[in-house]
Amino acid sequence: MKRAEVFALLGAGFVSLCSGCGPKGNASDQSSVSEAGTTAFPDGFVLIPGGKSKMGPNFWDDSPEVEVELDAFHLAVAEVTWSEWRRVRDWAKGKGYVFDQPGEGTAEDHPVHSMTWFDAVRWCNAKSEREGRAAVYFVKREEGGEDVFRKGMWMASEGVVKWDAAGYRLPTEAEWERAARGGLVGKTFPNGDELMPEDAHFHRGPTDETPIPTAKVRSLKPNGFGLYDMAGNVWEWCWDWHGTGFYGTVGKNPLGPEAGRMRIGRGGGWSNQAENCAVFYRDAFDPADSRPNYGLRLAVSERK
Repeated sequence: MKRAEVFALLGAGFVSLCSGCGPKGNASDQSSVSEAGTTAFPDGFVLIPGGKSKMGPNFWDDSPEVEVELDAFHLAVAEVTWSEWRRVRDWAKGKGYVFDQPGEGTAEDHPVHSMTWFDAVRWCNAKSEREGRAAVYFVKREEGGEDVFRKGMWMASEGVVKWDAAGYRLPTEAEWERAARGGLVGKTFPNGDELMPEDAHFHRGPTDETPIPTAKVRSLKPNGFGLYDMAGNVWEWCWDWHGTGFYGTVGKNPLGPEAGRMRIGRGGGWSNQAENCAVFYRDAFDPADSRPNYGLRLAVSERK
């Protein structure tokens, strides 16, 4: 499958956060859309049921189709908006946070874009702290103990991810794909085998005029889980490092490779054609890079 948009990706050379156990939650055999699509805590999130499902295949890096097992988790129904990003970012600046990029947005109710992967992780922590939730991402102190990750970079041995925390985080790649499928099995896009203009904001081919950068969130058709823009609008940063052949080693609650140079982006963006918006399509981006079609969607672990 050919890519519709070629990015000049530069290797970041960063190594991974240390991550202990994977996301935890109440494993469930729920499969009905009605159960999965009900509004879950916190507001604006839905509970994605646990269980087994298919992941892949992806033709870009020859990743095969595999079966993965996930615990239940919460996922935001919409991408983070420009207004929400700015509100949390401005609060965070007075709390010791330093962002690589300020982020940008077409309008208040459009998705934020143009942040690095590191910015996205920091912003998740900032939103957690602002709301009195336990942060997810930490760095170790030389003298012992841990600090909430608010600025700078770190080596793998200095990073800690608290998957059981009640705070906000990026979804893992496996979580993202399960949610994007919306309960459908064997389909190419969140709502079936064809991507229609009412389903997603994307570039419809050589004869299509260049679309306006981003569309208002929740303005198009949601998938079976009640999630909007799982195809198109902006790419969504995921937790995982990219690694070719990784799909062959996944199991329960996979977190991706332990290290790498690129982080996973999913869903395609407003400047991409339909093939890049498929539920199984994965791309790899420099975590220190920011583009006008990079965005994010929040996840929260389902606590026992």
